[in-house]
Amino acid sequence: MASFLDGGEVITSIRVSNMPPHITESEFNCWFLFAHGFEQATLAPSKTPGGQQAGWARFATVEAAQQAVQYLSGLQLSLDMSRCVPTKLAAEMARKNFKVRHPSSGSTGQNMPQEEIWHGQVQGWNDQRAARHSAAGGGTALSTIFLWKLREGCTEE
Repeated sequence: MASFLDGGEVITSIRVSNMPPHITESEFNCWFLFAHGFEQATLAPSKTPGGQQAGWARFATVEAAQQAVQYLSGLQLSLDMSRCVPTKLAAEMARKNFKVRHPSSGSTGQNMPQEEIWHGQVQGWNDQRAARHSAAGGGTALSTIFLWKLREGCTEE
C-alpha cells in the first residue's frame, strides 16, 4: 500500500475535478452519502464564470479515500446530472488534507449537539437482520435503508 504523508499527517482527502459548474457544495456532499468512511466534502469556486469546478472530500482512512478515487476516476455523469453536456470526472489523492469545518453553534436552529447533526448516518438491513425482523413477527422481510442526521441541503428532488 502506498504511503500518503503531508508533514507526518496521513492524507485521507481526494480531489475531484471536471465537475459541472452548477453542482453545489451540498449536492457534492450528498454524492458521498453512502461512501465508507466519508467525513466531509467542499468545493472550490471555478476560476472562470461557468467553468469546471474542483472539489475535495475527506475520509477516515487512506483505504476509503482510495476506494472513492477508484470509483470516481473516469466516471461518466448522466446527461441530466451534467445538464446535457457529456462530463467525465477525474479523481486523485489530494496533495494535502483539507480541514474539516464544523458548523457554528447557532447554525442548526435545533437544540441537538453539533456532532449529532453534522454527519449523515446510514443503517441498512442486511439479510440476517431482515430475517430476524420477519421471524419476530415483523412481517415480510424488506430491504430497507434508514437515513437520518443528514447534512443541510441534502433533499429529495
